Amino acid sequence: LGKYDDSLVYYRRALQELREKRGKMSDVAVALFNIGRLEIHRGNFPTAKGVISEALRMAIESYGANHSYVAEASDLMGFVHVSLKQYGDALISFTKALEIYRNLYGPMHVNVANAIFNIGMVRESSKEYSEAWEAYSTSQDLYHRLGPSVSHPGFKSVRKSLASVEKLITQQNQARLVEKHTEALKRKKKLKEQRDFKKVPANEAK
Repeated sequence: LGKYDDSLVYYRRALQELREKRGKMSDVAVALFNIGRLEIHRGNFPTAKGVISEALRMAIESYGANHSYVAEASDLMGFVHVSLKQYGDALISFTKALEIYRNLYGPMHVNVANAIFNIGMVRESSKEYSEAWEAYSTSQDLYHRLGPSVSHPGFKSVRKSLASVEKLITQQNQARLVEKHTEALKRKKKLKEQRDFKKVPANEAK
Protein backbone atom coordinates (compact mmCIF):
# COMPACT_ATOMS: atom_id res chain seq x y z
CA LEU A 1 0.00 0.00 0.00
CA GLY A 2 3.03 2.28 0.06
CA LYS A 3 2.73 2.88 3.83
CA TYR A 4 6.43 2.40 4.46
CA ASP A 5 6.56 4.18 7.82
CA ASP A 6 3.76 2.00 9.23
CA SER A 7 5.38 -1.12 7.81
CA LEU A 8 8.70 -0.19 9.39
CA VAL A 9 7.06 -0.02 12.83
CA TYR A 10 5.87 -3.63 12.53
CA TYR A 11 9.19 -4.95 11.22
CA ARG A 12 11.09 -3.22 14.01
CA ARG A 13 8.74 -4.76 16.58
CA ALA A 14 9.35 -8.16 15.05
CA LEU A 15 13.11 -7.60 15.12
CA GLN A 16 13.01 -6.46 18.75
CA GLU A 17 10.98 -9.51 19.78
CA LEU A 18 13.30 -11.87 17.92
CA ARG A 19 16.34 -10.39 19.64
CA GLU A 20 14.75 -10.32 23.09
CA LYS A 21 13.68 -13.95 22.80
CA ARG A 22 16.93 -14.91 21.12
CA GLY A 23 15.22 -16.09 17.97
CA LYS A 24 17.00 -17.97 15.22
CA MET A 25 19.69 -15.99 13.45
CA SER A 26 18.08 -16.78 10.10
CA ASP A 27 14.81 -15.15 11.26
CA VAL A 28 16.69 -12.07 12.48
CA ALA A 29 18.39 -11.88 9.09
CA VAL A 30 15.01 -11.93 7.33
CA ALA A 31 13.68 -9.13 9.56
CA LEU A 32 16.79 -7.05 8.90
CA PHE A 33 16.51 -7.73 5.16
CA ASN A 34 12.92 -6.46 5.14
CA ILE A 35 13.86 -3.37 7.14
CA GLY A 36 16.71 -2.68 4.74
CA ARG A 37 14.38 -3.00 1.77
CA LEU A 38 11.96 -0.54 3.39
CA GLU A 39 14.76 1.95 4.04
CA ILE A 40 15.58 1.79 0.32
CA HIS A 41 11.95 2.64 -0.50
CA ARG A 42 12.17 5.53 1.97
CA GLY A 43 15.40 6.77 0.36
CA ASN A 44 17.50 6.23 3.48
CA PHE A 45 20.38 4.53 1.69
CA PRO A 46 23.12 4.89 4.35
CA THR A 47 20.76 3.33 6.94
CA ALA A 48 19.79 0.62 4.48
CA LYS A 49 23.46 -0.15 3.87
CA GLY A 50 24.13 -0.80 7.57
CA VAL A 51 21.02 -2.93 8.05
CA ILE A 52 21.54 -5.02 4.91
CA SER A 53 25.21 -5.52 5.81
CA GLU A 54 24.14 -7.11 9.08
CA ALA A 55 21.46 -9.17 7.33
CA LEU A 56 24.02 -10.40 4.80
CA ARG A 57 26.50 -11.38 7.50
CA MET A 58 23.84 -13.33 9.41
CA ALA A 59 22.55 -14.96 6.24
CA ILE A 60 26.04 -16.25 5.42
CA GLU A 61 26.42 -17.59 8.97
CA SER A 62 22.98 -19.23 8.84
CA TYR A 63 22.89 -20.64 5.30
CA GLY A 64 26.46 -20.61 4.04
CA ALA A 65 27.94 -18.38 1.34
CA ASN A 66 26.32 -20.23 -1.58
CA HIS A 67 22.61 -19.74 -0.80
CA SER A 68 19.86 -17.99 -2.75
CA TYR A 69 19.06 -15.76 0.23
CA VAL A 70 22.67 -14.57 0.30
CA ALA A 71 22.40 -13.80 -3.41
CA GLU A 72 19.20 -11.79 -2.82
CA ALA A 73 20.82 -9.82 -0.01
CA SER A 74 23.88 -9.20 -2.22
CA ASP A 75 21.58 -7.93 -4.96
CA LEU A 76 19.89 -5.56 -2.52
CA MET A 77 23.25 -4.33 -1.27
CA GLY A 78 24.29 -3.72 -4.86
CA PHE A 79 21.31 -1.41 -5.39
CA VAL A 80 22.21 0.51 -2.24
CA HIS A 81 25.78 0.97 -3.49
CA VAL A 82 24.51 2.21 -6.86
CA SER A 83 22.23 4.70 -5.10
CA LEU A 84 25.23 5.94 -3.08
CA LYS A 85 27.35 6.07 -6.28
CA GLN A 86 29.71 3.46 -4.86
CA TYR A 87 30.02 1.70 -8.19
CA GLY A 88 33.06 -0.44 -7.37
CA ASP A 89 31.31 -1.92 -4.33
CA ALA A 90 28.10 -2.33 -6.33
CA LEU A 91 29.96 -4.34 -8.95
CA ILE A 92 31.38 -6.63 -6.25
CA SER A 93 27.91 -7.22 -4.76
CA PHE A 94 26.21 -7.92 -8.09
CA THR A 95 29.06 -10.17 -9.25
CA LYS A 96 28.77 -12.16 -6.02
CA ALA A 97 25.03 -12.62 -6.62
CA LEU A 98 25.70 -13.72 -10.20
CA GLU A 99 28.26 -16.28 -9.02
CA ILE A 100 25.80 -17.77 -6.52
CA TYR A 101 22.95 -17.95 -9.04
CA ARG A 102 25.19 -19.69 -11.58
CA ASN A 103 26.35 -22.19 -8.95
CA LEU A 104 22.76 -22.92 -7.89
CA TYR A 105 20.91 -22.89 -11.20
CA GLY A 106 23.51 -23.16 -13.96
CA PRO A 107 24.03 -20.59 -16.74
CA MET A 108 20.47 -20.75 -18.15
CA HIS A 109 18.21 -19.16 -15.54
CA VAL A 110 16.19 -15.97 -15.23
CA ASN A 111 18.05 -15.00 -12.03
CA VAL A 112 21.32 -15.23 -13.95
CA ALA A 113 19.90 -12.97 -16.66
CA ASN A 114 18.76 -10.47 -14.02
CA ALA A 115 22.16 -10.52 -12.29
CA ILE A 116 23.98 -9.83 -15.57
CA PHE A 117 21.54 -6.99 -16.23
CA ASN A 118 22.43 -5.50 -12.82
CA ILE A 119 26.11 -5.58 -13.73
CA GLY A 120 25.27 -3.76 -16.96
CA MET A 121 23.42 -1.14 -14.92
CA VAL A 122 26.53 -0.48 -12.81
CA ARG A 123 28.70 -0.24 -15.93
CA GLU A 124 26.27 2.25 -17.45
CA SER A 125 26.20 4.31 -14.24
CA SER A 126 30.01 4.37 -14.35
CA LYS A 127 29.81 5.59 -17.98
CA GLU A 128 31.51 2.38 -19.15
CA TYR A 129 29.08 2.12 -22.03
CA SER A 130 30.84 -0.58 -24.06
CA GLU A 131 30.99 -2.88 -21.03
CA ALA A 132 27.36 -2.06 -20.25
CA TRP A 133 26.36 -2.96 -23.81
CA GLU A 134 28.10 -6.34 -23.51
CA ALA A 135 26.30 -7.12 -20.24
CA TYR A 136 22.90 -6.02 -21.56
CA SER A 137 23.40 -8.01 -24.77
CA THR A 138 24.30 -11.13 -22.81
CA SER A 139 21.27 -10.66 -20.57
CA GLN A 140 18.97 -10.13 -23.55
CA ASP A 141 20.35 -13.24 -25.27
CA LEU A 142 19.61 -15.29 -22.13
CA TYR A 143 16.05 -14.00 -22.03
CA HIS A 144 15.60 -14.95 -25.68
CA ARG A 145 16.81 -18.47 -24.97
CA LEU A 146 14.66 -18.83 -21.87
CA GLY A 147 11.64 -17.80 -23.93
CA PRO A 148 9.69 -15.53 -21.58
CA SER A 149 6.88 -13.29 -22.75
CA VAL A 150 7.99 -10.02 -24.35
CA SER A 151 5.98 -8.31 -21.60
CA HIS A 152 8.17 -9.89 -18.89
CA PRO A 153 9.42 -6.96 -16.70
CA GLY A 154 13.04 -8.09 -16.80
CA PHE A 155 12.97 -8.65 -20.56
CA LYS A 156 11.40 -5.23 -21.11
CA SER A 157 13.98 -3.53 -18.88
CA VAL A 158 16.97 -5.09 -20.62
CA ARG A 159 15.68 -4.22 -24.09
CA LYS A 160 15.03 -0.63 -23.02
CA SER A 161 18.46 -0.31 -21.38
CA LEU A 162 20.22 -1.84 -24.39
CA ALA A 163 18.61 0.69 -26.73
CA SER A 164 19.51 3.52 -24.35
CA VAL A 165 23.16 2.53 -24.03
CA GLU A 166 23.49 2.11 -27.80
CA LYS A 167 22.48 5.77 -28.17
CA LEU A 168 25.01 6.76 -25.50
CA ILE A 169 27.77 4.84 -27.30
CA THR A 170 26.89 6.63 -30.56
CA GLN A 171 27.00 10.01 -28.81
CA GLN A 172 30.29 9.10 -27.13
CA ASN A 173 31.85 8.06 -30.45
CA GLN A 174 30.64 11.25 -32.13
CA ALA A 175 32.11 13.34 -29.32
CA ARG A 176 35.47 11.56 -29.73
CA LEU A 177 35.45 12.21 -33.47
CA VAL A 178 34.73 15.91 -32.90
CA GLU A 179 37.51 16.07 -30.30
CA LYS A 180 39.99 14.40 -32.66
CA HIS A 181 39.01 16.75 -35.48
CA THR A 182 39.40 19.78 -33.20
CA GLU A 183 42.82 18.62 -32.03
CA ALA A 184 43.91 18.04 -35.63
CA LEU A 185 42.86 21.58 -36.57
CA LYS A 186 44.77 22.98 -33.60
CA ARG A 187 47.93 21.09 -34.60
CA LYS A 188 47.55 22.24 -38.20
CA LYS A 189 47.14 25.86 -37.09
CA LYS A 190 50.18 25.62 -34.81
CA LEU A 191 52.36 24.17 -37.59
CA LYS A 192 51.24 26.94 -39.95
CA GLU A 193 52.10 29.60 -37.35
CA GLN A 194 55.54 28.03 -36.88
CA ARG A 195 56.19 27.97 -40.66
CA ASP A 196 54.98 31.55 -41.05
CA PHE A 197 57.27 32.68 -38.22
CA LYS A 198 60.30 31.07 -39.88
CA LYS A 199 59.50 32.89 -43.14
CA VAL A 200 59.63 36.34 -41.48
CA PRO A 201 63.00 38.10 -42.22
CA ALA A 202 65.25 38.62 -39.21
CA ASN A 203 65.03 42.44 -39.38
CA GLU A 204 61.17 42.32 -39.50
CA ALA A 205 61.05 39.86 -36.64
CA LYS A 206 62.95 42.36 -34.52
